[in-house]
Amino acid sequence: MSVRGFRDLYSRSGPTAYYLQHGDQYQNPHEPAVAAAVRYAAIHWSFKIDFSHVLDLAAGSGEVTVALNDLLPEARIEGIDPYTHRLYQQRTGRPCLAVTFEQLAKGEHELSTYRCIIVSCALHLVAASWLPSLCLRLSAAAPDLLVLTPITRPEIRPSWGWVLQSECLIEAEARSLRLRWYRSNLAR
Repeated sequence: MSVRGFRDLYSRSGPTAYYLQHGDQYQNPHEPAVAAAVRYAAIHWSFKIDFSHVLDLAAGSGEVTVALNDLLPEARIEGIDPYTHRLYQQRTGRPCLAVTFEQLAKGEHELSTYRCIIVSCALHLVAASWLPSLCLRLSAAAPDLLVLTPITRPEIRPSWGWVLQSECLIEAEARSLRLRWYRSNLAR
């Protein structure tokens, strides 16, 4: 499915309704770029980012988990995705919690402590009203955040708990993603 295709599907009823109906059949068209972005981060930033305990947030069918596990099989990886958790579990053999961005932002689900959080192809879908609170909660849960996004959004501000460290454009199989690395500015 093309990126334009997802935009068309979302415009009919919104991302939430789409994923509620089709979460068990989801396929990320950016999967090769996701794998390339994870590989880039693990190779170029691993001396600064600890990948020993990772939260794959908005885990989809496990694209990040599979790529990270191929590179760092000793890494402990946990998944959260409210719509594709069954697909993630089926593909990766790992548990995946069904928790929404809104539940996290409201504090309805307490996050564990991680070394890194990776959000792939989803943070741009968070409602603008929830994004600051979500980012602050994430910054309390891990020192590092990697955001993979097919578009320029979201813009994460330092007042939301994160400071941009580096970013790059990753391309694979005619797909591109922006890879952004943020460091929490909350005292640890």
